[in-house]
Amino acid sequence: MRSAINTLLVVFSLMVAVLVSVSAKASCAIGIEREGVSWDWSKYGNAPYVCGNSCKSVLKDVSVCFPDAERCTGDFITDGNACPDSDGMVAGGSFPEPDNGGGDNGGGDCEDVDCGGDPNLPASYRAIEHAIKNNMDRYSDEQYMAIASLESARWSVYTFQKLEQLRTEHFADMDSALNTIKVKTNSIENRINIMSTDVNQIASSTSSAATNLQQINQKLDGLGSTDYSNVLGSINSQIGSLNGSIYGAATNTQNVINNQTSSLNNTISGMGNNLTSAIYSSATMFGTNNDVKAAVEGLGSGISDIANGVGDIKDGLSTGDYSHRAPEGEIDFGDMPLYQPSAIEQLEAETKELEAQYDEKVKEFKNVFSLDESRLKVGEFNDHAMQFTIANGQTVTGKSVVFPALVDIAHWVATAILFVAIVAGVRQLGN
Repeated sequence: MRSAINTLLVVFSLMVAVLVSVSAKASCAIGIEREGVSWDWSKYGNAPYVCGNSCKSVLKDVSVCFPDAERCTGDFITDGNACPDSDGMVAGGSFPEPDNGGGDNGGGDCEDVDCGGDPNLPASYRAIEHAIKNNMDRYSDEQYMAIASLESARWSVYTFQKLEQLRTEHFADMDSALNTIKVKTNSIENRINIMSTDVNQIASSTSSAATNLQQINQKLDGLGSTDYSNVLGSINSQIGSLNGSIYGAATNTQNVINNQTSSLNNTISGMGNNLTSAIYSSATMFGTNNDVKAAVEGLGSGISDIANGVGDIKDGLSTGDYSHRAPEGEIDFGDMPLYQPSAIEQLEAETKELEAQYDEKVKEFKNVFSLDESRLKVGEFNDHAMQFTIANGQTVTGKSVVFPALVDIAHWVATAILFVAIVAGVRQLGN
């Protein structure tokens, strides 16, 4: 039982370590710089890299190394890659050649660190001290103190460099974490600004869409529910019926006039013939009378002229043999119709334009509820807010308050669930 619990604890520790490392590796930023980093050339080489918060920082350009002090300086920058090593500086590049002139193998006296000297003193200090001890007769006390003071100053510089190295090694992860927090803060601020801009654009688009939809509704209300095709067909049929009635009435009138004229002509001709016969008979009864005869002939000639005039009238009223004047107040539906074709075309074009505007505004309104799938690929929660404008001008904003709170404590919830699952597993194994 105890071994099973230990095994589960080890597995739990490994899982936590893997989750922490994965989350750390997945959050490595690019471009975080650290300037003026100094390190020991003989220990880390001239091209090391720094691991901080599981993120790797490499040399930005090249390092500058000083052979006398065996120190190198350079600027580091994060490249976005996770660091496979533990936090701190990792050696890399070339190292300085070791000094083989001292020690027992060099043939000199045993005064350096290899022969039991003070390992904390720099090599230059030990070399000068050795030279002074072997040549005490050449230096005065003042010269010896001056040289010792100079070496002490150099040793102080070396000590400060060591302190800088310690600060670089031990505070690298803290600097990296602070820079990462700064970058994430700037990123959050930029996203908030972008979201604010998007919300303002959506509000403007929604207001514009509402205005355009109201205008379209007003135009549609003005048009009414009348079927214009039926109206135009009814107008055309009424015009055709009116034309037929007019032409029918004119034809009937012409026929009546022709009939009446023919009857009048026949009546006048018969009366003239009867009158002529009667006059001639009277003249014969009373004897020849030139005056009467001449009067009768004149009367016959006048009657003939009347008959000719009536015939001319009949011929003038015949179909195709006369041209009548345009009556006053006549409406020519060919030159001036009740409606122009351009008016119908304009009405149809305006209707199509209104339909296109309506479709466009409907699409814009649908975009308010659309889901941008490209924003799901980053794996982060996006807080959505919907803003509506009611007919009375009041603006209503709908936003969830549950999901942002859950996102802030998501890691604690995940840890608690994992812990409960482990405890349940341990109890199950115990049973």
